[in-house]
Amino acid sequence: MRRAGVDVELSNHGFADYGLERMEELRNAPGSSKNPFIMGTAGTQRLMKVIENMMRGRIALDRESSTTTPTVTAAAGTRTAACC
Repeated sequence: MRRAGVDVELSNHGFADYGLERMEELRNAPGSSKNPFIMGTAGTQRLMKVIENMMRGRIALDRESSTTTPTVTAAAGTRTAACC
């Protein structure tokens, strides 16, 4: 992204990053030169650093929990009840 000069943030989780609201802004001002998805290259790099730090934290938590939580394996042919 850095080498390509990306300056836009688009996500497939529009409900989680105000994407839906930003789309509505575009709909309500079709002639506007301001695009709420354009963050600039510096803003995009900051966002990616935040996401990287969040992912590193999640990976660390997952590794920690996998070493402290015992693994339980069902015996062959054993049925388990589904919940909900």
